[in-house]
Amino acid sequence: MVFFDSFKKIVGIKPKVCKLCSKENPNYYMTSQGEEINLCRQHLVEKFQQSFNDYPHHSIVCMPFYDEKTAIGYTFLSSDKFTRGTNEQNQASDHLLEFLKNIYVNNCSVCGQKAWNVFLTEQETYEDKMISSALLKQSFGIYLCRDHAFDRIKEVLLAVPYTFEIFEPSGGEGIFYTTDGLH
Repeated sequence: MVFFDSFKKIVGIKPKVCKLCSKENPNYYMTSQGEEINLCRQHLVEKFQQSFNDYPHHSIVCMPFYDEKTAIGYTFLSSDKFTRGTNEQNQASDHLLEFLKNIYVNNCSVCGQKAWNVFLTEQETYEDKMISSALLKQSFGIYLCRDHAFDRIKEVLLAVPYTFEIFEPSGGEGIFYTTDGLH
């Protein structure tokens, strides 16, 4: 680490700092307009919580996860962008739409308020925005209000030990899920 810090100084690489507090930390928040904002982890999670709570549509929230191999992102895919084509892709999209449809008729399993999200605990990496068939075999979800859904993911978002990127939700109803790599 000392060598890398010295190398950055020699070649003139300036460290990325949080836009809000100037703390050195290479995390990114991508707005729905495509603007990349550098934020420390605490401000990244706070910014995401604000957009998560303000987002006017229902969503499926997959538990974020990470491994020690790669930087990750947590992104949102609106239902109008669900992959269609093969039989498996069509079934996957239909399964997700069914989860979204059932949110309206359920209450939060923690506090009893009207559910806003369905929370899925099974998670694996998704590539090229194709939803994993393993996730789709999960025939249940935990229906949660916004606060309790965010409480489930906040701890993981704060714990990721390396560069992390969060994408602001946009479009209609959809799914929050983990991606591997940045951008």
